Amino acid sequence: PAAVAAGERAPSPGEELAVLRGAVAEETVSVTPNDGLIGIGIQPLGAIVNTPLAAAPWYGLRQTWRVMDLMVGGLADMITGRQATELAGPVGIARMGRQAGEQGLSTLIAFMALLSVNLGVINLLPIPGLDGGRLLFVLFEALRGRRIEPSREAIVHFVGIALVIGLMLVITAFEVIRPMSLGAP
Repeated sequence: PAAVAAGERAPSPGEELAVLRGAVAEETVSVTPNDGLIGIGIQPLGAIVNTPLAAAPWYGLRQTWRVMDLMVGGLADMITGRQATELAGPVGIARMGRQAGEQGLSTLIAFMALLSVNLGVINLLPIPGLDGGRLLFVLFEALRGRRIEPSREAIVHFVGIALVIGLMLVITAFEVIRPMSLGAP
């Protein structure tokens, strides 16, 4: 096994190493991908790109579109079961916000932008009570050629909002009872 002492290189995934304290090897461990903390955490969101002021808005729009595309793809993968479902409610978002803030202002601003885009994407899902649910009603009414009775639409949106709030309460309860356990295998 490769020995690691102060100042030596970090092990590669799958490589065994002897942990040294002084000159005596005390323990041998195997390093594999995904070793470390379990749960959701904030890492620096990328390198800072110096962009000329005139090009910055277009760069921002391209990056926002890229993030939205990744979010929609990840959401589709979670729905189809190709990716583990990972959820965070208000408590988890506050924890991640604190972690982002501890890493510096640029990471916090990037996290806030990511959160804003995420909320926008979620809001456009065709769930009654959200904007996407309302758009679904408008589309249905356009295809049907007449308006749905407002009292019936209100009931559907009320049920949708009640389910969304209920889901948020359940997620929050899990985050308080067992922090960082949502989405864990």
